[in-house]
Amino acid sequence: MDDWHALWPQHLLDRLNSAGLADYQLLRETLTGSVLVALTFFLYRILRRWSGGILGALAGRKRQLRGGTFWSVVRGLAQLAVVGAGPFAVWGLCAEGAPLVEWQPVVTVAAALWWLADAIDHHAVWWSRRDRMVVAQIGSGVGRIRREAWQLDRVFTPVAGGGLPPPDAPRDATPLPVRLTRRAENNLLNRAAASREWLAKVAADNGWV
Repeated sequence: MDDWHALWPQHLLDRLNSAGLADYQLLRETLTGSVLVALTFFLYRILRRWSGGILGALAGRKRQLRGGTFWSVVRGLAQLAVVGAGPFAVWGLCAEGAPLVEWQPVVTVAAALWWLADAIDHHAVWWSRRDRMVVAQIGSGVGRIRREAWQLDRVFTPVAGGGLPPPDAPRDATPLPVRLTRRAENNLLNRAAASREWLAKVAADNGWV
């Protein structure tokens, strides 16, 4: 770690510590720790997304989406705290001469809270290419997890009226204009993790707009 601390160029430290309030050794240690935490965070996010994409593809899932719940907000705030605690400590060192918070415990608590929110929150929605359905999964904690499979004609309806074309129907060169059904408005948008932008992508996957 001492070798890593020594890699920081002195002119960069002088620019950060222009007021001369920070201890240089502590500043080096905080900068190194901040970079290591940020790299670990982004590598974990990339690995998780990559592995989740592979597992989802094997299960026939596409565009899996999580969010829209209290625990998703907690997860987002915890991730922000993990990445931001180190830079905030660097700012405190340079502006006040001492970190405004003990950033290592903040990172530890935030990472634990992130893991807890990830484990508790089971809300998700995905497009099942295999079954041609929108699947909404609802549940949190150790309670019962419920899944609702939505046929596409329950989610979308043509703007001009009539029914949706069958799955094996040839596609027209012009995308079919569709809108959300009232049932999808009241359930998928309000109770599940779906958003209008996400549902628009599902429609595009089927040649609609």
